[in-house]
Amino acid sequence: ITQSGKTNTVEKIIGELSGRCYSVGSVKDIHFEAFAIDTPGTNTYRHRQAGASLVTARGLKETDILFPVSLSIEKILEFYDQDWVVL
Repeated sequence: ITQSGKTNTVEKIIGELSGRCYSVGSVKDIHFEAFAIDTPGTNTYRHRQAGASLVTARGLKETDILFPVSLSIEKILEFYDQDWVVL
């Protein structure tokens, strides 16, 4: 389902909780079969091809840890210490 307002709703929930001084995290499921940050030709892809079992892309404004599998929600939530996590 696209263009149904899910992201707008999540933004409002996050804004409301943040406005109440809660720390808030979010998990965005992406349902496109071909979605991948780590694609052929990128340096991170080359690291994985060379044998790295876990790759981290660290930039000036964000850090992305690229797990080679789709993690369960339970496993993902282990990384969060926020008051609320919006799924």
